[in-house]
Amino acid sequence: MGRKGSSPGPTGAIIGGMEMSDRGSPLPMGEMTVQKPRIKTERHCRDIPFLILFGLFWLGMVANSGFGWNQGNPRRLLYGLDYKGQLCEGDFDVKYWMNPNQVYDSGVVDNPFNIKDARAICLKSCPSTSANGTLGWVCDYPEGPITLTKTEWADRTYDYFDTLSAELKNTSLNLLGPCYPVLFNSSNFFWSCQLTASPSNESLAQWTSLGGVSVNQGEFIVKAIQDLLSAPGEIFKRYIADLENAWPVLVVCGGIAPLLLSIVWLVVIRLFAGVVTWITIIVLNFATIAVTVYLYIKAGWIGTDAISAVIGSDAVDTLALETSHSMQNHLKIVAVVMTIISVIIVLITVVLIKRVFMAVAVLKVASKAIGAIPSLMIYPVFPALVLLFFFVYWMLLPTFPVLSSTKRLLRYSLGSVAIGSFLVAVIQMIRFILEFIRNKLKAVEAAPGGCLISILCCCAQCCLGCIEWTLKFINRNAYIVIAIKGKGFFRAAAKASGLIINNILRVGTVNVLGDFVLFLGKACVSVAGAFFAFLMLDQHRYKSGSNKVSSPLFPVLFCWIFGYSIASMFFGVVEMAIDTILLSFCIDCEENNGNARFAPPLLMDTLGRHARYEEERKSARRG
Repeated sequence: MGRKGSSPGPTGAIIGGMEMSDRGSPLPMGEMTVQKPRIKTERHCRDIPFLILFGLFWLGMVANSGFGWNQGNPRRLLYGLDYKGQLCEGDFDVKYWMNPNQVYDSGVVDNPFNIKDARAICLKSCPSTSANGTLGWVCDYPEGPITLTKTEWADRTYDYFDTLSAELKNTSLNLLGPCYPVLFNSSNFFWSCQLTASPSNESLAQWTSLGGVSVNQGEFIVKAIQDLLSAPGEIFKRYIADLENAWPVLVVCGGIAPLLLSIVWLVVIRLFAGVVTWITIIVLNFATIAVTVYLYIKAGWIGTDAISAVIGSDAVDTLALETSHSMQNHLKIVAVVMTIISVIIVLITVVLIKRVFMAVAVLKVASKAIGAIPSLMIYPVFPALVLLFFFVYWMLLPTFPVLSSTKRLLRYSLGSVAIGSFLVAVIQMIRFILEFIRNKLKAVEAAPGGCLISILCCCAQCCLGCIEWTLKFINRNAYIVIAIKGKGFFRAAAKASGLIINNILRVGTVNVLGDFVLFLGKACVSVAGAFFAFLMLDQHRYKSGSNKVSSPLFPVLFCWIFGYSIASMFFGVVEMAIDTILLSFCIDCEENNGNARFAPPLLMDTLGRHARYEEERKSARRG
């Protein structure tokens, strides 16, 4: 492990047992000082039972996903169902309630009739009363003795009343079908026809002259449909369905933009680690403030450019106005949340600004390590783009160090990796079961003394959350030791934990600060994607027609979360490099009597200065 003589340690990073220069390139054979591999090559398969359990878990996941794919239909979130339970989609995507008396009855508070049981069919557009004084009809689907095709039925404006027998005409005049009169004008509100409160006088006169039964009218008709379409569940469904209509925004701002920004960040930080770190901090602060101000403008608190309801120009005015106010209220809530986030980010930046210099030093070392293994830059593309492409690409460059590491993982240590995920899954399942039990005991919590149950459940959830976080931290470092030493999971976890505890003052602060700087970078990328999504959704194409969205909040939130996930995949390369470097530093110190012999000078100088700083602080406290 060591070398003879009193010459100082190597100047570059040690990668896989090969001594590297400051520029990240291998030293010539004559100048190399270390010949023994630093990474263990003789390995054995570990933790096989957990690998089998992991495989069974994925078989269950595939079966469950296949069932959901075959049985589910996400378009049900946006479009309604007709009285036969069929989905209104395609050309016939508008839901229309045929019997106005059923709609009226469902709006009366004391009436048990529910509008969901009212007779509704799927049309191409909402019908309107005739302008020439004649009575229009909307007849049921052309079935049975009616020989019209569905297209011909639509071309006749859904009216085949004149072809009915005398008996069917009589049942239609009694609002029993198959045809129903068009007495009320209606407007398309998210693919459901909202009826007006009053019928057309001309159409009502024609209906009365034909001997039609009495038709109820009034605000109850409007209220029945309005209550249905404005229910929290329906609004939430529309928010989810907005993701489908805004898919170009999601692809650009939630996928492509974070992908490109993350790649650019990783490439540039290799060259200018210090500058990029400070630019990231400054951009994040300005970006969060800009998003907050933009939300204040769209919520109507600043200026006069408050966002209007994104529902199309043909919607009923009163319902459109109410939806617009509801959306602005939601935007105000988000604006307040963003204000809190912005204040926290600014305060954290001010408090930790001096400590960032230490994190920059570690980032420089990590960027050199990444520069010595360029294939690490490709790895995050694998979960973000195509799994197959990545593996094919690897198989055509067999000299990549990443390939050999992956082979060792798949051959010897996949079971060890499965153990870590299994332990976290167990804790998450316990938390889920505990929350399920708590929901079942809501009645007990409401009783006198029931607050004790709530307190106990909250404490248990808090403890389990801490355990889960600790397990994830242990897993991360255990995987590093597994990669270096080839140990089983539990032995690697014990080894990693002992190293971290013994060197907590030396590397703990630097690790936290490095992760914090990378978190700022991920937040900067995701905030930029969310801001671009807001701008794209403010276009006319998403406010009318088939692409209209009910609210920009869910698409923007999706872009934010998905962008953060993609950035995490890329920035995770640097995070893992930092953790690996620091843990390798601890192993180096342990194997060389407390003094690192193979760490680069920049790392030893940074950690040495931090150690001296902590000693001075302790001495000052004692004095």
